[in-house]
Amino acid sequence: MQIKEKQVYYLFIVSTNGGLIYDKKFSSIPLDKRERMNSDAMMSIASSLHTIHDLCSLITPPSLQKLDKSSETMIPKKVKLETVISDTFRLSCFETLTGLKFIIITSLQSPDCRPLLKQMYELYADYVSKDPYHPADQPIKNATFERLVTALFTD
Repeated sequence: MQIKEKQVYYLFIVSTNGGLIYDKKFSSIPLDKRERMNSDAMMSIASSLHTIHDLCSLITPPSLQKLDKSSETMIPKKVKLETVISDTFRLSCFETLTGLKFIIITSLQSPDCRPLLKQMYELYADYVSKDPYHPADQPIKNATFERLVTALFTD
């Protein structure tokens, strides 16, 4: 699946405890909005999305929750935030089994980006989590990962 860079606004990776460990702003954002999105704003957005994601399970009535059939006790599956569509953007989220969240904010014209988020997770697994010098839940400063993530959206 290919998505054009001009359709992507922001990428986030949020740790299991809600901390922002990676963010990328794309040049397709209008300059006045880019200037307002400093690192404090990005961290605030990431922690808010983490909280909203976790609240989805709490506010979903038990009658609407799906059962996890892989479990012997038939416990309710965790309800997740997957896509939010507003009148100006689309937010897509992919949560890993370990609770790491990959979030992308795109234009309304962009296709479903969750497959791309899964590819980003594969890159994360290969180049960040296997890096013996990268401490867990800390900001990602891996040049190879950065280059490959950029390539996902510019090729």
